[in-house]
Amino acid sequence: MIIISNPHIAIFGLGNIGLPLAIALGEKYPTIGFDIDATKIERLESEVSLANLSFTNNKNLLSNCNIFIIAVSTLVDKDGNPDLYHLLTATQSIALLLKKDDLVIYESTVFPGCTEDICVPVLEKISGLKFNIDFFVGYSPERINTADTIHTLKNTIKITSGSNPETAKRVDALYRLIVEAGTYLAPSIRVAEAAKLIENAQRDINISFMNNVATILTQNNISFDEVWQASSTKWNFLKFSPGLVGGDCLPLASQYLNYLSDKTENTLSVARQINDSLPQTITKLVFAKLQVVFPQNAALKVLVLGISYKPNTPSIKGSLIIDLVEKLNTNKAQIDVFDPVAEPNNIVNIESLSDNQQYHLVIRATNHQIFENLNYPDFALPNALLFNISTFSFSSLR
Repeated sequence: MIIISNPHIAIFGLGNIGLPLAIALGEKYPTIGFDIDATKIERLESEVSLANLSFTNNKNLLSNCNIFIIAVSTLVDKDGNPDLYHLLTATQSIALLLKKDDLVIYESTVFPGCTEDICVPVLEKISGLKFNIDFFVGYSPERINTADTIHTLKNTIKITSGSNPETAKRVDALYRLIVEAGTYLAPSIRVAEAAKLIENAQRDINISFMNNVATILTQNNISFDEVWQASSTKWNFLKFSPGLVGGDCLPLASQYLNYLSDKTENTLSVARQINDSLPQTITKLVFAKLQVVFPQNAALKVLVLGISYKPNTPSIKGSLIIDLVEKLNTNKAQIDVFDPVAEPNNIVNIESLSDNQQYHLVIRATNHQIFENLNYPDFALPNALLFNISTFSFSSLR
């Protein structure tokens, strides 16, 4: 039985997941946010002020902590297999700090079995402590939706789990203090790990279906958007839209879940193929359309609006729009990319829009709110087209 009468919490990883968690826990208990990025730590120290919350990149300052929460990123390699480098690095660091009765909670997205079969042995080997005797482990998958101000940490039900019944209750009690919407105590760590994957993979699969259907209809000169509007009048129609599925949440979930499969091709793998190939699909569609509208023009000019992987967020991590721009550039057209929201990158090549910049085609790739106020005809050549990826539709600009 673990005894944590005076919780001191350390959060490993201060990205979109770890930072909100650190702030929420810091409102209740002494909490230290740890990240290897010294510049980030310096910025957070100047921006966030809570009496019980501090930030550091010095692991030695975590020695008094008795609850360690890991919220670092997990990835896949070039073959689609799990890349656990950051997860295992954090695990190794915590193992060196681990003391009797300490609790380690994982929030990072993993495949079922990863916490107990891969991470726990590392904790045991380095610390010299025994699992479920000297230290204990929990898993509570993150559900942060980046740039979403409606569905937040505090108002989204949190799944919790633990390595034994007593630990599960303690993990659940910890999160109940900060999550107003409540918690759901899963019967095992593996169930909690799998639940995270299913909820994200479901979206990935549904979006791939829309991408597939949108491509088929558009190739047959049928407006997908008009079909979608008609279909959505039915009460049980699922209103998913086409899109470039980037970032590291939806693709990662499908790949991690598929990692457990003994099938080389299934719903998950086909969905991934459809979504990953969408940049090439869009490139073929738009240039086929341009050849019809501008058959004699060999110097086509295309503007791509948005490079971030999702609306109103600066992150370009895993953005398939980068791949789209690369595919567009193979067609001997002038490709300009504009995104005032995105973090610094080498893809965006124009800093502003003006009447002097006019295009044959504008692709609305990321639906940043700032693009709602653009007067598209101002930078459109005669007969220019707008292609909106979220509706998979062409429209005339002038």
